Amino acid sequence: MSTTLSPLATAFLAADQIGKPGGAMNSLRAPVKDVRINFGDLCARMLAYTLICLADDGAIEMSSTDRKSLFGTKKQVTIQKKRESTQVGGADALLAAVRDGKTAHDAVYTWLGADSLSPWQRIVKSAFKEASDAGLLAAESGGGVGAMVTGLPKIRPVSEKQAEIDAIVSACAQRWKRFESESADFAAQLVKECYSGINGRVDKSSMAT
Repeated sequence: MSTTLSPLATAFLAADQIGKPGGAMNSLRAPVKDVRINFGDLCARMLAYTLICLADDGAIEMSSTDRKSLFGTKKQVTIQKKRESTQVGGADALLAAVRDGKTAHDAVYTWLGADSLSPWQRIVKSAFKEASDAGLLAAESGGGVGAMVTGLPKIRPVSEKQAEIDAIVSACAQRWKRFESESADFAAQLVKECYSGINGRVDKSSMAT
């Protein structure tokens, strides 16, 4: 019987397929492949993928609109809610955060709910827990490289579930690449807004000295 994961956890599994390469700093090891991925960008892409799934499901409609600013006109991703979703897990919560005519940034910011020291960690920890509870990923002893940044342990795929993992990753990668190929500029704007929505929830008071 195949496992049903939320889009958030699915995108986490497919980190090496949808993420950007990361360096020694601010990166995490992809869950199923030994490559390092940019941590902040991956979190944004995980939420962007969730919105893509909601759009494919007919629950929302996303469009590029113009917004006037002091420095001219800027593009933004505006969302309209259409109906309830058949997606599972965090997708429902993100859908509930959508307000008609508001942006992807607004949806992510509302979904996170409160400021924290690292909203980025909240996102990957939630995705890892779901994939772990589903028996697809396991934690090994000791922290992984970059654990201070990601808050995650060292992770490995469960070998008995490798075929299922491969199928989930492949389907996610295909959907993501299809979306990017349809409009690279729109995809980049969506990721940018998801990133800014997450970054808006960083507790700035904790950084004060």
